[in-house]
Amino acid sequence: MEEEILYTIDDQHIARLTLNRPHVHNAFNNEMVEKLTECFKELQDTPSVRALVIQGNGKSFCAGADLSWIEQSFQKSSADSFKNARNLSQMLYVLNNVSIPTLTYLHGSVMGGGVGIAACSDIVLSDSKTILSFPETNLGIAPAIISPYILRAIGPRYVRRYFLTGESFTAKDAHHMGLVHQIIESDNRDAEIETVISNILEGGPHAVIKTKQLIGKLTGEIDEKTRLMTIELIDSLCHSEEAQQRVAAFLKNKTSLRESQADQL
Repeated sequence: MEEEILYTIDDQHIARLTLNRPHVHNAFNNEMVEKLTECFKELQDTPSVRALVIQGNGKSFCAGADLSWIEQSFQKSSADSFKNARNLSQMLYVLNNVSIPTLTYLHGSVMGGGVGIAACSDIVLSDSKTILSFPETNLGIAPAIISPYILRAIGPRYVRRYFLTGESFTAKDAHHMGLVHQIIESDNRDAEIETVISNILEGGPHAVIKTKQLIGKLTGEIDEKTRLMTIELIDSLCHSEEAQQRVAAFLKNKTSLRESQADQL
């Protein structure tokens, strides 16, 4: 069985993590979320690593949560669905608090939790043709788990529009909002990523870590109470009749908002 997460540390002491479920545009399932959390935690115990680069294989970086996984949550007990939501929350929290610089490259379709990964990353590069969205309300749920990180990344004005409408926006829009730091052409991806990594490596390792800690202290941590509120909200919505009908309709037609948008790229 092919690994859903590819994770290596190169001779420059750079961790490189690749989402590897290309057949579903790297959408999350519970196993993938748990593996990501494990990798992010491992970085905390590997002081020699200087930075983390996150990418995705296939057409898209990440289409958020796999709709089949969401549907399975409907069929599970409240305790099981709550655990799934908590696992996703924990994964984003750990990524957001990794001590070393994190760089994420976006391409293709980036939705929901995929945008959440970007918001939890220190540096975000994007292919010029990337399309992003928060389609959760179209599915009868809410972008609850990712909301604290998205709010910090782009502010409440943009959140109000794109959370409530579910409409797509471009890499250029994301750059204007501050979510994406740099737009690049796909042919230049590797060179541009390595340029940023080289700049990170120019800094003193201890100084870089302390500087990231300083930024975290000045901006404030996402506390447990906030995270619990978002977990409880998404858990309750997943058991609503509206969400169950909408997700079932997408799956019955063998298509979904996530897949139809991604396949148009």
